[in-house]
Formats: sequence, C-alpha cells, structure tokens
Amino acid sequence: MTTTLTSASEFGEMWNDDDVEVSSGIRLCEAPEEVWLEILALHPDLKVDIASNKKLPDRVLELLASDANPRVRFWIAMKRRLPLHLFTALSRDSDISVRQTIAFNKSAPREALEHLSIDENDEIASKAKQRLEEGDWRNYASNT
Repeated sequence: MTTTLTSASEFGEMWNDDDVEVSSGIRLCEAPEEVWLEILALHPDLKVDIASNKKLPDRVLELLASDANPRVRFWIAMKRRLPLHLFTALSRDSDISVRQTIAFNKSAPREALEHLSIDENDEIASKAKQRLEEGDWRNYASNT
C-alpha cells in the first residue's frame, strides 16, 4: 500500500522509524508538490534519499536535477519518467556518472543520446551510438 504524506513531519516520522520497512517506504510514498518542497527545505541533508523516491512531481524532479550534489542528480537520471528537457539537461551534466546513467536509461530520448554520442567518455559515447543505431530511444513526440 502506498503512503500519501500530508506534511514534512510525517516524512520525518517515517525516516526515523525503527522499522526498516516503514523507513524504506520513503522511496514509494506520495505527496503533493508543496509537501515535497517543505520536506526539501527542512531536510536538505536527505536529498539523495528523497531523489530515490519513484513518485516525485515534475517540479521537484527539476529542483533535484540541478542540485549541486552529483549523487542527487544521479538518482534523478535513473528515473524513466522525466520530462524531455531534464533528460537533455542531464545528458550535458558535468558528472560522468550522471551522463552514463542517461546513456543507459531506457527512456532517454534521441536528442539526449545524440549529444552523448560525442561524449568525451568512450563508454558513454559508445553506448549512445549503439542505442541510436538500434533505434533504442523514447520518442517523446508520440508519447511512446
């Protein structure tokens, strides 16, 4: 069952719960955008854990995709449900692990893979070229 948070204090209670199943539920819980923003403001040290949540609203994804911590951006790059502009932005990230994650992300669009195909890292460029040759990208124009 999915938990829906209504306040940052509920998040804190979940995070501090001794039951591992409850505290690990942070990755699956839902919350309105304003609650996530409050949680980020009150718990900036937990951004990596928050970024691992599978149900973040787009505005929260945008904020975390531009975070200074590459581990936060890495978790955002792992998501298959990202707006096109975030895939594009993360394909240009300064951190190699973020770019590599986009290259391997099954939902990465052609535009991101085209940029990564000329990446300075050979593994990233090779994977992006392979996916382009195989037509293995998400077509955002038709929402497939």
